[in-house]
Amino acid sequence: MENYQRSEFVAVVKILKVTPDPNNDTYHTLEIETLNRYKGEASTLLRINTYANTSCAFSIPENTTWLVFASMGDNNILGFGPCSGSQQIDRYLEDARYPRAAANYKRSLDLKQEVLSYLKKNELVEVNPYNLTLFDIGIHETTTFKGFDNQNRFAVYELDVNEDLSIDKVTALQSFDNPKLAQLFSEHLRKNARINNKFRKSIPTKTKLIMIYYYYPAEGNDQSFVSWIDV
Repeated sequence: MENYQRSEFVAVVKILKVTPDPNNDTYHTLEIETLNRYKGEASTLLRINTYANTSCAFSIPENTTWLVFASMGDNNILGFGPCSGSQQIDRYLEDARYPRAAANYKRSLDLKQEVLSYLKKNELVEVNPYNLTLFDIGIHETTTFKGFDNQNRFAVYELDVNEDLSIDKVTALQSFDNPKLAQLFSEHLRKNARINNKFRKSIPTKTKLIMIYYYYPAEGNDQSFVSWIDV
């Protein structure tokens, strides 16, 4: 959600051509084909910072497919880097030490695209215009939300926030489909959700904050659980 919030262009794209910047070897221009656009205006060019010669260095091969979170740069060209949240969709993973790596990687990407499709379908573009954050509401410190059977992978909540950062209303736009889990989680959120006011004491106008919470099924001896992190 943070990557979506701060990006002007979010899409699945195919990399057609990669051209190094003649004046700066850490930058490259990408010619792209957009396969599925979730946010922003159509684009055929992107600029990447590969962070060459650093521990964050990465490359974008031609003829690969990526989920891209891009923001407008100083040169008025959309661009991204290794910390943007962008990921290669057709990345090849095969390692005997981590036999579930490929399946887990695909599951994570599928979940991200499912959430992005929801945001697009419901025209939720300005999900957090004032960059507000919630206090940790304690969902990881309780067993209340563990051990439930549930089918849908995420729930969506809309919080009405007043100018003084108090929360006026909490609305479930999409609940977990297990009725008991949905009821318990909604009640917990309404009771415990608080806006973090450490760096901001107020906002100019009332706003709405969209929050996504993810459901992870049981695996082996580990119970199912709910998290605000897409792990």
